Amino acid sequence: MKCKFDRVVFKIARSIFARTFFTILSLVAIWEVADSHYNKTYWLLTLLLIPLVVESFYTLIKRKGHEYRWLCPSVLCFLVATIPPIWLLELNMLDRRIAKAENPEHPAPHENPINQTTGFHLPAHISRETQVTTVEQFQLIMIVLSRLILPKGSLNRDELSQMLLTYIGIMADIVEFFSNFKELAVSNDRSLTCAVLALWTVSILQFIFVFGSMKPRDWRLPHLSNRNPTDDDDDNDDDPLHYSIVHVCLSTDLWVMTLMVLMMDVPFLLFRMVLIFYHGIVNHTVFFFTVKNAIVILLQTYRVVALLVDRIKHKGTDEPHQPHELQAAPRAEAPGSAADNNNK
Repeated sequence: MKCKFDRVVFKIARSIFARTFFTILSLVAIWEVADSHYNKTYWLLTLLLIPLVVESFYTLIKRKGHEYRWLCPSVLCFLVATIPPIWLLELNMLDRRIAKAENPEHPAPHENPINQTTGFHLPAHISRETQVTTVEQFQLIMIVLSRLILPKGSLNRDELSQMLLTYIGIMADIVEFFSNFKELAVSNDRSLTCAVLALWTVSILQFIFVFGSMKPRDWRLPHLSNRNPTDDDDDNDDDPLHYSIVHVCLSTDLWVMTLMVLMMDVPFLLFRMVLIFYHGIVNHTVFFFTVKNAIVILLQTYRVVALLVDRIKHKGTDEPHQPHELQAAPRAEAPGSAADNNNK
């Protein structure tokens, strides 16, 4: 009993620790907005922390710190609190760049060295752009670290490590996507800047999903998993292609691949193609990552086709022909086997 109580306390402590860091980083982002605009009104953005506070109390009190299975509401609430401030920071940086380009001999607006909103000052050699970039990157780092700090929930250690590796890959792609602001045609164009921020917002929403928790056994359809392949009924006439499509569509890997392709690779590829063919921005970085996105989409499509073909070839077998998370549902047990298992 005491051991169980200790586990609950440790789980609650981890949940509080992660959400505390979420709150601190959100407040830093909001402070940065108020500081860059020299306007105390932007402190009203702290109201965006209300969903995180409500979610924290509900998870800690009602669920005893236990995380959800397929979604991570705390990360979603953290994104709700940090995405609007980052939009405001980037748009403020855009106004500064445009003002500097139009009047190179005059300082950009809001360059007053005396802060009128807070008494805290960063060193003068740390530019505003560096501060904004730091907030953006720490947001991503905190999301990845939070998944390591938060209770695993239904994940085992192997699934958690795989999910963290996936998160790190997504984080690297998102950080690289922000390098488009280094292009003059993007950094001084309001429509392109908003497009980068919109695609970044969509791509970062991937972190609210818990990829490793959707085990195949949770997605089995009764009329497929409980049918006896030896029965001489009309079910034996089921189309094997339909049978395979259902099992592939309900596999974890397909959902992960679909989310990553539709929320990141496809939008990033289209945006970079617009830069190349419409705006004429051609350099080795843009070209390399355009090819990279195209190759990833092709490989993911090939993998889906390979999974479908494998299901058709091995329909109804118990032998795993893919990694464990892609195994098809096992055949129904022979009559009497369920009773034997219960006796065991």
